[in-house]
Amino acid sequence: MNTVYKRVESEAKFQLNAPDEQLPHLLAFLKERHLTVGEVTNRTQVDHYFDTADFDLYRAGWSYRFRDAPDHHRSVDLKSLSSVRAKGRKKQPSALHHRQEVEIAVEAFPSSIPTIADAPLLEDLEGLVPNQTAPLNELFRVRTLRSIYKVASKKAVFTVCLDDTTVEMNGGEAADEHQQHFYELEIELEGGKKKRLSRLAEQIGEELRLVPTEMSKFERGLHAAGLHPTESPAKPQSNDESGDEGVSGSPIHRFALGCLERHFSEMVANEAVALEGCDPEGVHQMRVASRRLSTALDVFRKCLPAKKVKSLDKEIHWVTRSLGKVRDLDVFCEAIQSDSDEDAPLAKFREHVASTRRVAQEELAATLGSERYLAFKQNFGDFLNALSEGDVDPESSHDTLEMARTVVPHAVTKVRHDGAKISKSSLDEDLHRLRLDAKHLRYRLELFAPVVPGGLEEPLKACRKLQKFLGEHQDACMANQRIHCFRKSHTMDDCERQHLKKLKARFCHQKRAQRKAWPEIWNAFVSKTRPKALRRQFAGAMSACPVAPSRLGGAAPPPPPGGQAQNRGTLQSTLQRHQQRIPGDRQISDGFLGVGCQLV
Repeated sequence: MNTVYKRVESEAKFQLNAPDEQLPHLLAFLKERHLTVGEVTNRTQVDHYFDTADFDLYRAGWSYRFRDAPDHHRSVDLKSLSSVRAKGRKKQPSALHHRQEVEIAVEAFPSSIPTIADAPLLEDLEGLVPNQTAPLNELFRVRTLRSIYKVASKKAVFTVCLDDTTVEMNGGEAADEHQQHFYELEIELEGGKKKRLSRLAEQIGEELRLVPTEMSKFERGLHAAGLHPTESPAKPQSNDESGDEGVSGSPIHRFALGCLERHFSEMVANEAVALEGCDPEGVHQMRVASRRLSTALDVFRKCLPAKKVKSLDKEIHWVTRSLGKVRDLDVFCEAIQSDSDEDAPLAKFREHVASTRRVAQEELAATLGSERYLAFKQNFGDFLNALSEGDVDPESSHDTLEMARTVVPHAVTKVRHDGAKISKSSLDEDLHRLRLDAKHLRYRLELFAPVVPGGLEEPLKACRKLQKFLGEHQDACMANQRIHCFRKSHTMDDCERQHLKKLKARFCHQKRAQRKAWPEIWNAFVSKTRPKALRRQFAGAMSACPVAPSRLGGAAPPPPPGGQAQNRGTLQSTLQRHQQRIPGDRQISDGFLGVGCQLV
């Protein structure tokens, strides 16, 4: 029988943005602290991650991998997804992770793993994985070039690793659009008390101004591969009103609650990716979710507790501003990327932008790790719980379609009124304000589209096109402003100045082209968004629909069996799980370390 090793792994993990600069700084800092730093050892390892089609292992609380390190050893590993965070966390997310791990040394990995029962897993999983005969599939591969340093003090021994990691899909083809590359610093405790690791991690984080890594390599792989095992399959809708038992309030209250829950969950679900900043899409999706959440609060303001809505909306705008700083720089970084050697003189400018982006990311990490943000999440969860129990305006009698018939045409009218004033001489600020109006209209259309039979596809398509057009115009304006500020504050030689001038000319040309195309874009929007036609569409839907509007199109799904109390419990557990930054439904056996280690 193969040897089985079980332990609790204690490590601190940080994200590295500039490893060539940060690693020498780290080594120098460790020596200044009178720690002994051994010679570097390099090795390459490839982790193959497996699970069933229904993610049974993930839902049981484990990741399952085969580690292939030819110059080191091969092993099959089970690693718990839950992490016991350090107590007393204040303003910053903790870099510390304590995870249960099982390692089985093997000479070679089986050529095929047909089922869980045939795989080298522990008997402990028999009560956690429902289908022992489910086939296993390879999800993705994580290839890591690891530089290892042995670091020792008088009272503790650490392994410090710099990981150059790439997540690979489809056999590791570099052209795969989901491939993700990142650098991590791992500090693992090999001997000594855990408080020694905590103290060293805190000192390193402060000295190098590093962002703690909240996601494991497995979780990063899931994100890069576009896999979402925490999402539940959509349940079929029914016209039976019995599904509303246990739901307080009128249809509009149920609809509002469903919208607020959905956008809040989306916002929190993207928090870990946004926090680390390794994938710009995380910041983008969290920002969009926060804006939609703010829109929902504004739309349903009249039927919600006014003081609570005002307080929560203020906090949402605070988070959105911090996300916006990073997102704007992500867009600009993408716009100025170039593989051409001719743009080498712009290297100083690109590094300036990258440095500004890193500062914005640090500020975002501080925001998402602050007590204020954690309090906001708790308060919003309490707010949703109160809504489910009937904490609404008793005088509000609007149903969903009646509210939509008022809210949507009003937003359309505002955009049409402001857009009609745009001319060749309009200021950039005028188009920017119109962009914000178009964005607010889009979110309102998306909010009510599920309750309108046939949807709102035509006006939504026109609104998205208008918003994208105005967004590209605003991006060009902001690019010119950033270039102008750089030229004023930095010394450059003639070559650098000329290349920066060409870059600015490119964005100026983009602005002129968009201004020229404005009449065509605007006329297309006007033809697809007529307020009277929208009112007639909503009125027709109201007269033709005998069902509670909140139940149409899956806008607010019915509560699960057991009534609203169970639904609220699920929401609360989800909120608590994200507050601890432990994504997914994970349950780990409390008695794991005391259980025998026989192989299946």
